[in-house]
Amino acid sequence: MRLQYFFLTFLLLLAGLALGYVLGPRPHFQPLDPSPIAVDLSLAALADSVAAHENREPLLKPGNGARIVWADSARQTAFAVVYLHGFSASEREGGPLHEDFARRYGCNLYLARLPGHGLRGEDSFRDTEPQEWVDAAKTAVAYGKRLGKRVIVMSTSTGCTLALYLAAADPAIQSLFLYAPNIDLYDPKAYLLNGPWGEQLARGIFGGDHREWSAKDSIPAYWTTRYRLRGLHALRELVSKTMTPTTFGAVRQPTFITYYDENDDNQDQIVSVAAIEQMIPLLGIPPDSLRVIANTTARTHPLACDLWNPNWQTVAEDTYQFAEQVLGLVPVDNLVVK
Repeated sequence: MRLQYFFLTFLLLLAGLALGYVLGPRPHFQPLDPSPIAVDLSLAALADSVAAHENREPLLKPGNGARIVWADSARQTAFAVVYLHGFSASEREGGPLHEDFARRYGCNLYLARLPGHGLRGEDSFRDTEPQEWVDAAKTAVAYGKRLGKRVIVMSTSTGCTLALYLAAADPAIQSLFLYAPNIDLYDPKAYLLNGPWGEQLARGIFGGDHREWSAKDSIPAYWTTRYRLRGLHALRELVSKTMTPTTFGAVRQPTFITYYDENDDNQDQIVSVAAIEQMIPLLGIPPDSLRVIANTTARTHPLACDLWNPNWQTVAEDTYQFAEQVLGLVPVDNLVVK
């Protein structure tokens, strides 16, 4: 009888602990909305608006701000390129490939900056909402529609998360170039970040309210290497709510995808290669409009960036082949719409 009582008490204790865990606090975020927006500005006013917005940010680091790179002068081109960078990065994550691409095909280029990124100090992402990143990406695409008759979205990592999410809701996006897309994080335990007690767990793991990672040379000038843990929770929320079979099936634009995957032991260790490969057959893209390249030489996550990948020109050549063979782009001095 005593043994039965002990066993029942033990089961009740386990049930109580399990219930306490499941009912524990979770990070809370606003609902996401990918609906396209429009911007009714002249090109001159658009350029002024971008500059004014960045000039109002007192903590902005040099070389991290959003900007327009004109193909010629402030005139609309046949194609515009919009570049969306990844989490804790800046537009430099896609350089020099994004500027070389725009120059090669005579495109105006908009280099976006996601909220909370490119700033001095250690309080980046203190109050971040994933919808803020979605809104910034929607604004970037809207700018692209003013800069070009058709819009190409290039992106890296979490910029690809945003690009896919928006492309599924906006057929006016002409094509996608995805470099190391963040379909899920490499760490299989990342889902715990937004589970019960996720914020408390993260603070225990990182020893406080910040995450910090070391970087050498010029990397800290263009990446945020110390930031609030709220950013990680927001990142996980964005990925989990948007990278779904429904999103993938609604993406029908011509798409180029590349990521580092040499073998099982040498592959991207920021995002999940397995998740990328699981996404591919779910995309609603005709096979002749989709090209997927597992890059074997980059040995890094930001494979389109010369600061990280000495072999970035291999990525560039793969990019140009898709642009010319699938999209029909032709290297020119400029393509100005009269």
